[in-house]
Amino acid sequence: MSFTDDSQRDLVERRLRYATIVLIILLAAAYGSWNIYRMVESVNSPVVSLKSELRSSIPVPGLVICGDTIHRSANWSVRCYKSQINAADDNYTDATSCDEYLSSQPINASTFFNMHGYNNLDKQFCYILNTSRPFDESHGVDPLVFDNSTQKIAITLWSDEKANNINGNITVDRWFVYGTFTESEDYRYTKFQIVKMPSISYLYSKRIEKYGINKKDIITGGGTAQTIQKSIESDETFTSFAIAGFGVDPNLWEIFRIIPAKYADEQVNSKFLVELWYDRVEFTFLQFTANMGGFLSVLSVAYLSLFGSRRINPWGVVQRHLLKVVPYTAVSYSSSAEIIEPQIHEPYSSEKGILSMSTTDMDKLSIHQIKQDLREEMQKIIKSELVKLKEFLNKHYLKDVDKY
Repeated sequence: MSFTDDSQRDLVERRLRYATIVLIILLAAAYGSWNIYRMVESVNSPVVSLKSELRSSIPVPGLVICGDTIHRSANWSVRCYKSQINAADDNYTDATSCDEYLSSQPINASTFFNMHGYNNLDKQFCYILNTSRPFDESHGVDPLVFDNSTQKIAITLWSDEKANNINGNITVDRWFVYGTFTESEDYRYTKFQIVKMPSISYLYSKRIEKYGINKKDIITGGGTAQTIQKSIESDETFTSFAIAGFGVDPNLWEIFRIIPAKYADEQVNSKFLVELWYDRVEFTFLQFTANMGGFLSVLSVAYLSLFGSRRINPWGVVQRHLLKVVPYTAVSYSSSAEIIEPQIHEPYSSEKGILSMSTTDMDKLSIHQIKQDLREEMQKIIKSELVKLKEFLNKHYLKDVDKY
């Protein structure tokens, strides 16, 4: 497209520039909104990084056991024992008692929210193994933990009613429910599973600690150094076998063992596996700025390819304000700026006037006047050319030329 009038060409070019700029703004706004949405979603739904570590001790998960037969007999009792993994398998009385962590009296089943779906709650009785703190504080306030001396917890349910489990002729099948909780959870909201007894049950527990994100993780993304603990959970595997034929006491209805799922027995010190879950922001603010910077660079290249580069602005805040100096002004020459006193060979008098000056002095004065006139003319030409140069640079290449 060709134009005969420069003003018409400039008008069309300005309109094309404005339309292109509006399109670039719309594209940048749409892309920025999409990236902001990604960042918000990344914060609301973080990804999880897994890490495992071995510790010298970990808390034992708490336990709730409920059943309608647990307190039916006057001599029914619940006992707690702790021992090493390879000890007290046949005779639990040889193990160390941990009864101080058991509730001394049965608790009404209606205390537990997830028991409300059962019938005849008034006939259900529960015992709590609170491993965070002993019920009997005369034994101290230390929690019950797996450590070098304890790798197994056994809860036994006894009754004066015999289960006849030695001969394999069990009197009547009974049922109980159990549920676990961690030190960060409320035992009243324990979730239960139903188990048939008489039986020997194994609960293998793996401790899981979950850590959430904080405000700075929106920028950095987070990692495996978070300190904000979101929750503590227990990943459990449960199995149970009929107690018949094991040759245990006929009054023993249940042996419920709690064992850490994985641990390293290093003879001197036992190490227990803990799984750590760290929330991580997948799309951070730094990634947002990088995406926007790259996208705007592409748009800028497209714009420059279409319309060329604009005037540059080589002066910033430092030059404008911090290091600003008064520009040097050249000395202006004039015919009166320099006056060379002619050499007067004779005393000057008004009567003699200029005739009293020698020919040599007259020549010097004429030459000096010519030089002054040439200087003035050159200054005018240079000043005029500088003005033209500034106008040219200010129009096509540089901004704020007149200020410097």
